[in-house]
Amino acid sequence: PIDIFGNENHLKLLVEAIHKTHEIPVTDEIQEFDNYIEAKKLITLACASKGDLFKEFEDMFNKIDQVYEFVKAEREKYGIELVVSHHDIYYPNLLPTADGDFYLIDWELATYGDLAYELAMHFILMEYNDKEKEIFINKLSNNIPINIENLKNDINTYTNFEKYRKNVLKEIKK
Repeated sequence: PIDIFGNENHLKLLVEAIHKTHEIPVTDEIQEFDNYIEAKKLITLACASKGDLFKEFEDMFNKIDQVYEFVKAEREKYGIELVVSHHDIYYPNLLPTADGDFYLIDWELATYGDLAYELAMHFILMEYNDKEKEIFINKLSNNIPINIENLKNDINTYTNFEKYRKNVLKEIKK
């Protein structure tokens, strides 16, 4: 089995896989996945059967809008480039091989997006604790020239965004 923090080689391989994915050149053939826009499309569809959810959850949507605009402004302010991202990196999508390596599978959500969003989703899906997040970010920063503090702030912003998004979806399903 794959053990990201119990096997140093697995951590190294995962960081390398993320790094290699982000080095793929972004072309016009790759569509941007904007979680905010896609979530709004889904909520608009849900409004057909649930009523005006945007009005019903106006305060929550206003907060989500503020977070989205903040992240967008930060990306522009700091010149954060969008990269090819898998968007679904967690254990079920890490297929182990007999030689101790693994394949990153299940690429249907892959598009291009922000590295911090990719990491926030990875941390959420893998349920990393704070120490594991720190280890992972430090290992990643050895491969990618990046401002670690800005990355951590952006990851926290995206994590909060995802919490709001999940709450909205939970309310819609009621």
